[in-house]
Order: sequence, then C-alpha cells, then structure tokens
Amino acid sequence: MKRNLLFGHTEAICKFVNDLAPLERAAWPKLCHGIGILRADGALIAGVVFATDREQFGAWEMSAAALSSHAFSTENVNALGAFAFRQLSANRVWARTSTDNKRARALLKGLGFIEEGVNAHHYGPRKNAVVARLLKHEWERKQAASIPEALKAA
Repeated sequence: MKRNLLFGHTEAICKFVNDLAPLERAAWPKLCHGIGILRADGALIAGVVFATDREQFGAWEMSAAALSSHAFSTENVNALGAFAFRQLSANRVWARTSTDNKRARALLKGLGFIEEGVNAHHYGPRKNAVVARLLKHEWERKQAASIPEALKAA
C-alpha cells in the first residue's frame, strides 16, 4: 500500500516521534528535519527525524516511531534514504535502539544498517542500547543492487 510522505512539518513530526518513543525523549537540535508517513486518509502513522548538531561532518541521527510495524514500505524507505543522502548530503546516518527491541533492530538491518556496538546501561540499569549505522556508499550499493537487470541494460 502506497503511503504519502509529509515534509515541512518538522515540529509536529518531532512531537509525534517523541510521544511514541518508549525509552528516549529526544531534545532535538536546531538542525533537524522531520518526515511523516501518511495513511491514504491523511492520518499520520509514522514519523522519521534526521537530526545533527555538527552538519559539517555529514553525520545525522535517525529517530523513528510508528503506530504500525507496516508503516514503512520499500518505496518510502528508499525515499527516506534518498532524502538523507542526497538532500541532507549525509555521509553517515546512525540510529540507537534498545537491545531488546527486536522489531526496530530487524528494520534497521533490513534497511542496510550495521550494528556497531552497545551502550551499556544507556536506558538505566541492565537496559542497553545498540548503535547502528549506514554509510552513504553502503546505501548507494544497496540501491544499485536492487535495480532489476532489465533496467540496468536499458
């Protein structure tokens, strides 16, 4: 099911993501961009925020929250990657989630993120966070690999 992306409403999308974040309420820096994913009836069902405090290094943190695990279609995920790596000129996008959040970790892995490490006790005693990253050249390689052979030859 195709969903529409909503740009230009960063404050509302940041609030949406924060309201759904069970463990970590972000204090968003000035440099952040929120993108909403809308259902066909126009309801906001997911939000993604790209934030950085040091744009010159091209590293952006990605935070996301959704009302449904089905909110992220391949088409929209590709658009989010294009936004980060083309519009924001990101070199690195990173995300953090609880080591217990199997769905978020699976989604990040499916997007091409690589887990880099664990922040012990990040969310409190025995509540660890995993940090994952996706580099621009890795995203570009994944995008090129997903183009059907018939289109590559054309």
